[in-house]
Amino acid sequence: MGKRLANAKEKWIRLKKSAGFHNILLFVLFVVIASLFWIIMAMNDSAQVTLDVNMRIIGKPDSLTFINEPPQTIHVTVSDKGTSLLRSAFARNPVIQFNFKEYAENGVFRLKASDIYAQIRARFGTQSQISNISVDSVSLAYTALPPKTVPIEIVSHLSATPGYVVDKHLTPSKKFVLVYSTNNTLLDTLMRVRTKPITGANLAHTTNYKIGFEPIKGARIVPSSITVSVNVEPLVTKEVKVEVKAINVPEGENISLFPSMVSVSAFVPMSRFNEPLTDLEVAVNYSDIDQANGYKRLPVKILDAPRYAIDPKPNPASVEYILVK
Repeated sequence: MGKRLANAKEKWIRLKKSAGFHNILLFVLFVVIASLFWIIMAMNDSAQVTLDVNMRIIGKPDSLTFINEPPQTIHVTVSDKGTSLLRSAFARNPVIQFNFKEYAENGVFRLKASDIYAQIRARFGTQSQISNISVDSVSLAYTALPPKTVPIEIVSHLSATPGYVVDKHLTPSKKFVLVYSTNNTLLDTLMRVRTKPITGANLAHTTNYKIGFEPIKGARIVPSSITVSVNVEPLVTKEVKVEVKAINVPEGENISLFPSMVSVSAFVPMSRFNEPLTDLEVAVNYSDIDQANGYKRLPVKILDAPRYAIDPKPNPASVEYILVK
């Protein structure tokens, strides 16, 4: 190992002393110097870039709330010397500020195109040419009315892949929102806020959705979105014994059924497998005797079942009967 290290060191010393190494070193040095000169010259040329300018409104009283959200960023296309643009690009996003009291009147905060242009011009300097501003005016209604707490109604269109089920009880990160408005009547009559529809098909695992709300004209909803957890789990087969009852039996008649109990199988979510199917109800209908055509069996029908029990089926599907008068 030591011998190989010594050989490598000796080769490096010979390489440094060679004329070829010196030529390569000089070539690289000239390339670096030429590149620096080119960059300096290029920086003095005019260039055009689009920058993000942060917009801030200062001096707004905490007791007032904007109904529509103020723009946070304005896209500005600027032409200037490369050196100036480079400083703007590598610095933090430029910021322009507007004093709330100077532009607020009669419940509305207004900025004209000339107001925005003047602030941007002051920020970039008179030597810059501003060719495009993404926001030409701002009009923001505000209110001093207290917000109303309103429950959330989740709208969804969801389905699971075969062998799985979507839990009907969706879990939102919040159950209530605050609604602000300049209209007292709107707040008094507003009973709920609906989410935008949550859609999903062939779901096979629990999924979280970030979802906004259906807009309400003249109102602001806080927060503007929530997270809804959609629980998806596999289906398993559960089987229970259930007594068969008879319905629509005329007064004065009795009917005996054989067997008097049947097995009912259904698909249930895995998490509910150990829950008793207490709401399961099966029966035969006396009126079906007319369609039996002398056949001494009546079909067993599912009258009621828990909502989470999917595709319940009786076994046997029919039972024998005897009429007793």
